[in-house]
Amino acid sequence: MAGSKISGTLKMAVGISVLLIAIIPLGIIFAPGFGAVGVVIWLSAVAAAVFTIVRYHSQCTSYKCPSCGITFKISILADFFSPHTPEKKKVRCPACGIKDWCEVAD
Repeated sequence: MAGSKISGTLKMAVGISVLLIAIIPLGIIFAPGFGAVGVVIWLSAVAAAVFTIVRYHSQCTSYKCPSCGITFKISILADFFSPHTPEKKKVRCPACGIKDWCEVAD
């Protein structure tokens, strides 16, 4: 189980690194050469990359409620906006309704 956490974290780190390596040069290329249109294209690429990362994370990560012990997944919006640490996220449990720091269950 601990190995799956490490491999999931490693996959996420590699994915973020690859996206950053692709997005930063795009900004350097498009922004000066195309002016405002280049900036819009670059910001769109950044928004798409962030959405892709958060969607992947919300689909692949489950959380365990400290109060009732249920394991559950959260929405993309909850995943993006909820405060978090590497191992916990403050979300509302769908079973008991308590908002608390839930541990990653994967």
